[in-house]
Amino acid sequence: MQALVEELSETCHVGVLEGHAAVTVALVDGSYAVRMHSWVGKRDEAHTTAMGEVLLAALPESELHALYPDGPLIRRTDTMISTAAELRKHLTVVRDSAFALDDEEYEHSLRAVAAPIHDRTGEVIAAVAISGAASRPAKPQLDSSVEKVRGCAAKISAELGAP
Repeated sequence: MQALVEELSETCHVGVLEGHAAVTVALVDGSYAVRMHSWVGKRDEAHTTAMGEVLLAALPESELHALYPDGPLIRRTDTMISTAAELRKHLTVVRDSAFALDDEEYEHSLRAVAAPIHDRTGEVIAAVAISGAASRPAKPQLDSSVEKVRGCAAKISAELGAP
């Protein structure tokens, strides 16, 4: 996490899923003056964050349906997914791409990228994310940031014995 922060200067967090909540369990603050403010123990509705979306995407469909039965979802911004059906469709994309992007959906002017962390059995047990001002990274550099977050997740996974 520290290496990712040194490279991107954005706040980095690791989180786990607890019911409907994405819970931050580790954090390294970014170095920009304007940055994401977070803390260990912070809880957000999982469907509202990139980190939470990565965690939800790893769930079996039956668990996902139990957590999010059909109907409206809590929304933080107008651009956020608004129904359980939309969420399930979106999570298919997250699962296939192995990352999630929050582009000002959780909060205006905030962007986040998250990727899954796997244990020795290959199961997703956590997610790593970077968060910062939506102006950083600029959209052309976003692919590079996604790859760096995915690389960090792969490195943590390997340290945990993931295949």
